[in-house]
Formats: sequence, structure tokens, C-alpha cells
Amino acid sequence: MNLNINGDFSTANNLLANGNLTLNTNNHQIINNANNIISSNKALNITGSYLLNNGTISAGTQTSNINISGNIDNNSRISSANNLIVSGNNIVNNGSFNAGNNLTLNSTNLTNNRTLFSGNDMKLYTTNTLNNTENANIFAMNNLIMA
Repeated sequence: MNLNINGDFSTANNLLANGNLTLNTNNHQIINNANNIISSNKALNITGSYLLNNGTISAGTQTSNINISGNIDNNSRISSANNLIVSGNNIVNNGSFNAGNNLTLNSTNLTNNRTLFSGNDMKLYTTNTLNNTENANIFAMNNLIMA
């Protein structure tokens, strides 16, 4: 399923794909409201200018990418059964980023207030600040790379 939207996108219900799901807002914001799910059984690709996740974003068996030109505020769960690659200017995690295989986060600033988990390798690339607050957890079942 391919959704190319020339404007802001906000969920009022679930957005589910049995195969791949591509959501592109052409440099506009994406808001996933509480109790809503954006999900694919295979690859999930999300592109926009800002991402606010208060619901669940989940991907399946293929590598998934979230590319946001601005900030990412995750207050719930963003996950993939396989590889998950997330890029944004400032990433604030108040929920969880989970990958069954490899998790890669690319940002200028990364603030983790809850949980980052990878079933294999985790790569945290920040050009400025990585802040893992008190009682927050970073779990990599194999290698953890921070640069």
C-alpha cells in the first residue's frame, strides 16, 4: 500500500497493510493518535517533516525505514520484527523503539527516557547529544555502537 499525501496526516483509525506500507506526507507532519495502529506485515516506510507517535507503529518481516526531516516524539511503541532504521533531527523516546534484528537511530540529538531494544545489533548515531535518562534502558542483544 502506497500513500502519498501532500499535507499533514493524522490517524483517526488503524492503518494496516498485509504487505508493504509506504506513507509519505511530502515534508508534512505525521501524527499517530493514542490507541491507533500503523502497521505492515512486511516493510514499513514513513517519510515526513515531524512524527508524533502516541499509538503503535509496527513493521513485519522486512527492513523498515522512518525518515523524518524534523523531530520525532515517540510516546508509545515503534517496532519491527526485523531491522528498523529511524532518522530524525531530535528524537525523544518516552516509549520504546524495538527491533527483532538490528536497530539504527540517526539523529542530531537523542533523548531516551524509556527503552531502546534490539534483538541483534544497535547503532546509535548522534551528531550532538545522546542523553539516556535515569531509569531508561538501552538493550542490544549483540553489539552496541554509539558514535
